[in-house]
Amino acid sequence: PYPQAAENHQQINAEYILNNNACKVIDQTDLDSNLLIDSINELFKDDKNIQKLEENAKNISKPKATENIVKNIMDII
Repeated sequence: PYPQAAENHQQINAEYILNNNACKVIDQTDLDSNLLIDSINELFKDDKNIQKLEENAKNISKPKATENIVKNIMDII
């Protein structure tokens, strides 16, 4: 997450997804090419790990989010 993002929203979003075991997080302040490469390689060592992250991400996703937001805006208008 970008540490200077408004109201720390990127960190908050990343922590929510991380707490639902649907991602891995690297803080931008810690990020360098070696850490990124190591993290990617670690993910690809275990297909079950990627499948677990994918399944958990689907479980917390909001597939109709845009539709719902537009509907709410139209209701207000």
